[in-house]
Order: sequence, then structure tokens, then C-alpha cells
Amino acid sequence: MFLKQVVKKFGLSLYPESFPVWDSDKEAFVAMEQYILSVDNTLQKYRIARSQRYDLDGDGKPEEYILKDGHLTVKEGLDII
Repeated sequence: MFLKQVVKKFGLSLYPESFPVWDSDKEAFVAMEQYILSVDNTLQKYRIARSQRYDLDGDGKPEEYILKDGHLTVKEGLDII
């Protein structure tokens, strides 16, 4: 739920995608799910770089959400969480 709030605040879409990974116990490739962030308007002529502060975990201290080049970083103070 926390991630969905962040995605919504930045105006992005989050969707699952499967990709193959090696399972050493089974000695075979198996499907693993990862989530992909996408911009609703994929034809934008610029890269997204945004920084916002929200207190989504409700601890009274706003976290900083930084979206740059498709990577989302969440910081609390100087720490990346």
C-alpha cells in the first residue's frame, strides 16, 4: 500500500512483469515477478526528475521521495530507506 501511495503521488503507473531467473535448487529457469514503473504519457520529450516530501508512514517525519531517470529513492533525513 505504501508503494502505491508513492506511485500515485508521482502520477505513475505500476504493473507486474515476469522475467526468468535461475533457481539453483531446481537447476532450471523459473519465472519471477518484478514491478515496472511507467509514465502514463510515454511520449514525453524529457526525463522525469521530481522530489517531493510526504509523511506516508505516519511517524510525523516527512520522507523525501526522489524520482530521477526511472529510479525512485526514499530518504528519511540523510538515510536512504
